[in-house]
Amino acid sequence: MAMSATVEARQLRPGPGARPHRLRVSPLTPVTYLVALLLVGVTVVPLLFVFVDGFKTNAQINASATALPHPWVWHNYARMLTSSAFWQLLGNSAMIAVVATGLVVVLGSMAAFALSRYSFRGREGLFLLFAVGLLFPINAASLPLYLLLDKIGLLDNPFGVALPEAAFGLPITIVILRPFMRAIPGELEDAAVVDGATRLRFFWRILLPLSRPALATAAPWPVRPAAHPA
Repeated sequence: MAMSATVEARQLRPGPGARPHRLRVSPLTPVTYLVALLLVGVTVVPLLFVFVDGFKTNAQINASATALPHPWVWHNYARMLTSSAFWQLLGNSAMIAVVATGLVVVLGSMAAFALSRYSFRGREGLFLLFAVGLLFPINAASLPLYLLLDKIGLLDNPFGVALPEAAFGLPITIVILRPFMRAIPGELEDAAVVDGATRLRFFWRILLPLSRPALATAAPWPVRPAAHPA
């Protein structure tokens, strides 16, 4: 055993004339990192301005929204954190995000599974209908949606925001998940069927775990700023 390990170590050791292995860096790598840093800056810098402006008075913000506070007003955040209205609004927003994301992930993954793994008449037309939903602006549905929510009694209710958010998040979720689930080899499903798994078990135990990257991409879509009810 010791002799074989020594022989293997000598085989793996580079010879005297061999060149050391160098890590190749693609010319596009610096550009990729630069674009990533720019995107992070565009996302994070406005949030930093909002956070810093919280230490200003209204007069300071109106005078210069980009300048540092002078003097720093510390009691703004203390007053906010001790306000019961703030925690109520935060709880409503958290519940809306959880409900909308849960509905989008569950319903979107089930619809994408049917549209990717089943063959039936009208499948492509149904998928095209979801894809066309991406072109429908949410502003155009504001008035009909308001009248509908008023009729079913969901105005001034967090579910009146969560349900429309989930509905408008379904098209992009299905468009993301369907090609990902369709690319998973059919041999996995055949092997699961041979082992006695049903289609639902294959979906729950095999397909969903393999679709985690696509689910992680689709999950944040319904969580966006909205006029949450107090």
